[in-house]
Amino acid sequence: MTGQIEMVDLNFDNYMHSSIVVEKNKIKSWKSEGLSEKLSNKYKKFRNPNIKNIFAKRHLCDANKNGDVSFSECYKCVADAIDADGFSSWVCDFPVAGWLSCWGSTTAACVYISATN
Repeated sequence: MTGQIEMVDLNFDNYMHSSIVVEKNKIKSWKSEGLSEKLSNKYKKFRNPNIKNIFAKRHLCDANKNGDVSFSECYKCVADAIDADGFSSWVCDFPVAGWLSCWGSTTAACVYISATN
């Protein structure tokens, strides 16, 4: 119930996008970073060039506006949204709901979002 969790995006060279410090089953800090420009450029050739016009305006979590929401972009976006709202942050720290439920639902949502976008 105490330790550090580091999350990596397996699609992008095991890029570590989030670091979470947990103490006594409560999140003490949660730092997230979107996909670096270097990795984004490296994998640019795998993107559909036509998708940019379709999706870029639609997704708030598309930090680099390339029309492709990676897992790390999504996770950073959701983590920042949770941290920005006091009630959401409290719910994630509340022992009954527990931090695992926030982490699990965020991860599941971002897996789906990054797979479909």
